[in-house]
Amino acid sequence: MSCQNAIRKLLDCPDACLADSTVATNNNKTFRIESRKKTKFCRIDLDKVEVDYLIKHGHKISDFIFISCNKKQSDEFYEAYYFVELKGVEVASAVKQIETTIKNFRTKHNAPLDRVSGYIVSSGVPGKANLKFQNEKERLRKQKIHLYRGTNQYIKSHP
Repeated sequence: MSCQNAIRKLLDCPDACLADSTVATNNNKTFRIESRKKTKFCRIDLDKVEVDYLIKHGHKISDFIFISCNKKQSDEFYEAYYFVELKGVEVASAVKQIETTIKNFRTKHNAPLDRVSGYIVSSGVPGKANLKFQNEKERLRKQKIHLYRGTNQYIKSHP
C-alpha cells in the first residue's frame, strides 16, 4: 500500500487533502522539509479534512500535517508526524491549535510521542510574545510534545 493510500485510509480524507509534498505555504509563510535520504512525505491539508469532533466543538486546528512513511510494511510504517501552523503574529493561538491537533490525533491514531513535533511559522514576534512562546514550549515539552518556531520560513532537516 502506498503512503498516500495508507494515510487516506487512516484519516478518511478525500484526494484533495493529500499531496506528495515537503512544502506548505500560506499567508506568505513557508514550511519546508529537506531530507538527505529523499524520504517521501505526504502533506495533509487539514482545512480540507473534516475533523468533525474538533470543528463541531469550536476548536481551531493546525493547518497541515506532514507524515513520512518508511518503505516497509510494519507497525512502524509512519516514521514522523510534523504538525504545522502558518501564522501571522498570533503565536499563542498557534500554540493552542498545534496542541489541540496533536492531542486529538494521538488519541485517535495512537501516534508515538517520540515521532510527533509541532512547528509554527510566524511573522516577527515582539520580545514579550517570544517569552510567552518559550514558556509554552517548556510546558509542552513536559508533556513530551516538541514545539519549534521560525520567522516567515522554517526549513526542517529530516535525516
